Amino acid sequence: EKKSTLKEVVKKTEMMDSKKFQNISIMLHKMPEIDDIKKGLDILDEDILSRDCLEALKAQIPTEEEEDMFVSKIDEKMSKNEEWEKPELYYKMIHEYNSAIFRKRAETWLFSLDWNEMVSNIVKPLTKLTTAICSVIDSQSLPYVMGVLLGF
Repeated sequence: EKKSTLKEVVKKTEMMDSKKFQNISIMLHKMPEIDDIKKGLDILDEDILSRDCLEALKAQIPTEEEEDMFVSKIDEKMSKNEEWEKPELYYKMIHEYNSAIFRKRAETWLFSLDWNEMVSNIVKPLTKLTTAICSVIDSQSLPYVMGVLLGF
């Protein structure tokens, strides 16, 4: 007599698309822990989150549909007492943070990181423009030349 053993297969709650899950897993592999990500974003600490990390995090913020799907399955996951995996913890952190605020905070921080470079890019052209305007205003011969050209 052979005893057949029936293994109970518990289907894991799919909180997000498998491709998205894999992409976030890869991203998080190169990142600090989830709690450190939140702390870094809260205090805008470049020692915790580098510019590259911040851009990667911003790129993986869930869409409204993805977040709705995730939120709809939280109770199911909790009732099965399943362990949370890193990509799920990332989505959970964003949901608790509020995804719109998370996105705005990341975008604002990225903008502030770019600020000095943007300013330095426009200082030279603005200086040239200011010099040209001052030259036109201070010119004593320009009104006579313009008068001759315009026929006054």
